[in-house]
Amino acid sequence: MESLTVPTGYGVEIASLLDTHTRHGLDAIAQVDLGCRAHRHQRDHDLAVMAAELLAVVHARRHGEPVDVTIASETLEQFTREGGWRTRALPLRQRPPAATQPGYPAGAR
Repeated sequence: MESLTVPTGYGVEIASLLDTHTRHGLDAIAQVDLGCRAHRHQRDHDLAVMAAELLAVVHARRHGEPVDVTIASETLEQFTREGGWRTRALPLRQRPPAATQPGYPAGAR
């Protein structure tokens, strides 16, 4: 985990799965029961932002694109029910690998 870039938004789980599979294969992935988590309901427009974040993470990793940790966000154009358009921020920030950060314990690498 210390060598992986980590999305700060909704793509964190799928990024971890894809990166682990790419680096270590399917046998390195396991399922565990972490209990129950209650989700709050979100509006369709908010769910679209979540879905777009997931697609961006999957696309970048599927095509082997280097992860640019300097990109903070892109935009998503959404059609509104009232017949207009609105622009939403699409957060794409990723944290660089922990092992590359100043202050990371040298013995842990």
